[in-house]
Amino acid sequence: AVLSAPKISLMKDYAASEVKAAATVTPHALRVNALSLNAFGGRLSASGTLGLKGATPSLDLAGEVSGMDLKQLAPGRLKGTLRSRFTLKGTAAKPQVNFTADVDRLDAAQFGAKNLQLSAQGASTLNVQLKGLTLAGTPFGGGGTVVLPIGKKSSSMDLKFDLNSLK
Repeated sequence: AVLSAPKISLMKDYAASEVKAAATVTPHALRVNALSLNAFGGRLSASGTLGLKGATPSLDLAGEVSGMDLKQLAPGRLKGTLRSRFTLKGTAAKPQVNFTADVDRLDAAQFGAKNLQLSAQGASTLNVQLKGLTLAGTPFGGGGTVVLPIGKKSSSMDLKFDLNSLK
């Protein structure tokens, strides 16, 4: 099946244009051959397979975001441009996540940073790393773990950051 739409809107502030998707459905899988759309001044593309066989869906998905304007995403709260890549593999019960994001400049209320790099990898526990520069050029960063609320687990975070330079 092929889907194409010039514009899709969710509420008045959230719209996507040039939406295109090509997918194949079988009794055992949903295969997204290509999904792409423009949103928030940038582009999202993704592909992969959602396995429908068995009690827990299997995942093999990958995607990329380029040039997304954070000001359009969160008007009045953020400024900057986002670029990211992700993969999601495994099963819905035990997903394997690999996510990276870069923000050229982030202006959020009284905090500003540039050259931000965020990464998260893992399954039910994600290893998270963040690094960047203050607007004055001083490096900062840190990371730790984030436990996802999968199954009967409660979510938790154990993160440490060097913020001494942000006085």
